[in-house]
Amino acid sequence: MRRYIIWILFSVLLASCASDDYVDVIPGESIALLSIDCQQGESTSSGTNVLQALLGVEGLEDAGLDFSSKVYLFETADGTFGLCAKVDSKKALTRLLEQHFVASRRCQQLTERKGYQFTVLDDSWLIGFSSDALLVMGPTIKGSSEQAQLQQRMAKYLDADEETGIRSTGVFERLGKDAPVCMVVQMDALPEAAALPLMIGAPKEADASQVWLSAAVTNADGCLEIAGDVFSFNTKIDEALKKSFQSFRPVSEKYVGKMWKGALLGLFLNGDGKTLLPMLQANKGLQALLAGMNTAIDMDNILRSVDGDIAAIISGYENDKPVVGLLAQLAHTDWLKDVDYWKRSCPAGTAIRDKGPQAFCLDLNVSAPGTDIFPFGVADGLQFYGGRFHHDGGHPEGIPVVKEALPSQIQSKIEGKKMALVLTMAALKSRIGAETFKMIESVVTPLFGDVMTIIYTMK
Repeated sequence: MRRYIIWILFSVLLASCASDDYVDVIPGESIALLSIDCQQGESTSSGTNVLQALLGVEGLEDAGLDFSSKVYLFETADGTFGLCAKVDSKKALTRLLEQHFVASRRCQQLTERKGYQFTVLDDSWLIGFSSDALLVMGPTIKGSSEQAQLQQRMAKYLDADEETGIRSTGVFERLGKDAPVCMVVQMDALPEAAALPLMIGAPKEADASQVWLSAAVTNADGCLEIAGDVFSFNTKIDEALKKSFQSFRPVSEKYVGKMWKGALLGLFLNGDGKTLLPMLQANKGLQALLAGMNTAIDMDNILRSVDGDIAAIISGYENDKPVVGLLAQLAHTDWLKDVDYWKRSCPAGTAIRDKGPQAFCLDLNVSAPGTDIFPFGVADGLQFYGGRFHHDGGHPEGIPVVKEALPSQIQSKIEGKKMALVLTMAALKSRIGAETFKMIESVVTPLFGDVMTIIYTMK
């Protein structure tokens, strides 16, 4: 659940940055970098809201911080999180900490190390600052040796320059300049559910630590839109990614209306199955998801016959397993000739049954009929369907007729893109629990207000 929090946190707090010296305190080994441009759009108030939410205090006008410069969030490779802001007045910042935090015992007395001021906020977040930069990192355990070690690291970061800080890496250069909020994040720093579809197109030998996402984030009417590029600092992997993405075609309106508005996740693509199949086969996560089906039916052969739109929709979870539905436009149905063979060669404990003309059902647990099934077949217009889709309170078979689909303004954000990934917040809350979701809201709401849907689209 921690990775969900990190993903939401980092998805909404990013923007590109000016080359001021204060950013050099951001560790060069950061695996996620986020910034807010406090002078663009509505993010002026968002920049102060982030710090107010973290510090638990209102009114930062006299805090000694320069909100005409960008505020950054980051994560280091060991899972430590941090915030960087530009200091305008060291004296005013010291006064804020002493009057609001030390006096209320939320902070320890300020101490000095290597010329920098340090304290601990709420027993877990270390604050260090110079006359140029504020650095907040954590969380740590109260009174542990970890706190002492982190303070030592922070003193080193505060002493960094352009050749040793984040500006010395390619990560900083990938921050966009076309939106108030942008991000650069290593796939390894994202929750697996988010990283898995974004790794489509990466070669099989690439792992999540070698693939990155650079994106701009905007919000309108409760929909948080993340428009990004997937890339790698490894030249061979980056070239493979670019070549793969060239085969993606714009998504049409065909299946965007088939996602129920209460579904958890939806992935939308368009392409030639013969070209897409090697990408899907190279994606270890997707292969694991399809493993149960592939033991009894030849999903590769079905996917090879695709030519057009593809949609994968996770309606929710049953018995801690995702309820997955697949839709795809086919070029032909030659694979139907193999179904009789699939029936005869089903592994023990599974079975394929006829459900109608060109309609079948894979039962993955014959000892408990109906508990783990994968209906599949071909509908009118050479359309493949597989799995189950939430509709009117149930999970019917076939192409779903959805009365409560995604709002039209969200569907329009998907159409024409080369890839779209949709996440609904209400379903996420149901999945991860109210307490965890509350932590997510505490970060998202100060920035954007109520967010009901998150959409990632490939630029």
